[in-house]
Amino acid sequence: MSLPEEDLTCPICCDIFTDPVLLACSHSFCRSCLRRCWDNGLRECPVCRKRASKSSAPSNLALKNVCEALLEVRRQSSVVVEDNTNCSLHGEKLKLFCLVDKQPICVVCHSSKLHKSHDCSPIEEAALDCKDELSVSLKSLQENLESLKRIQETSADTFKFIKTQALETQKLIKGQFEQLHQALDQEESARIAAVKKEEEERIAALKAKIKELSAEVLNLTEIISIIQEQLKEEDMVLMKNFKDTQERGKSVALGSDSISGILIDVTKHVDNLKYRVWEELLGQIDYSEYIHYVNFL
Repeated sequence: MSLPEEDLTCPICCDIFTDPVLLACSHSFCRSCLRRCWDNGLRECPVCRKRASKSSAPSNLALKNVCEALLEVRRQSSVVVEDNTNCSLHGEKLKLFCLVDKQPICVVCHSSKLHKSHDCSPIEEAALDCKDELSVSLKSLQENLESLKRIQETSADTFKFIKTQALETQKLIKGQFEQLHQALDQEESARIAAVKKEEEERIAALKAKIKELSAEVLNLTEIISIIQEQLKEEDMVLMKNFKDTQERGKSVALGSDSISGILIDVTKHVDNLKYRVWEELLGQIDYSEYIHYVNFL
């Protein structure tokens, strides 16, 4: 592929484009992703916020072809193994499995300096142990995958919730400023701008989190697929690839699985708002109107 994979990723769903469309501002999105965004508000580019000149966007055929080619390459890729039951060094039958180096060896290898002091087991016995170990690892990875998918499924609702939070917070701020004199207009505008800025920051943080989750889901899916294929192989093939397969399974490092910290801090914007503003107006304070807000998801 001539393009890096990040250039083939939709900025909304953070996955490879599906039926991509091109806006006049040169930004591309999945058709379904753009339709969902436009259903919720103005017809504008979700990236640069430029208003769309048409009610529908044309297909990006060139990008679509590249993405389909990439997906086809992924589907055809598989783990390549060499079906050879003889030792490449001595030509003898591989009958033992070195428990230290995690690889099949022959009786000559076992007597050599390289493996002489290592504990070994018969291939058949070691294969059972390795399968048990991989099965435990597979179960853990599958549980992690399900957990990530559940979080990913809530991301769309979180988008809407952040939008709602932003709108409701602006209403709360405007409602309080309506009780003050026209001299407070500048303060009101400043606080509205702060909410909008935090909204953008929160949405940007959520997009980054979704992108991270998508990468982790893809990585886990690929590793699980490899392990499942290995468990179907002959014992010898499984033993030859066991070390690499085991290391790939253990190398998975999961990021944070929480998105609750991304929500807008409503309290920061509205808690004691009137008190702070009224201090500037000769201490005209009404303690009965203090309002406290808490974030809920």
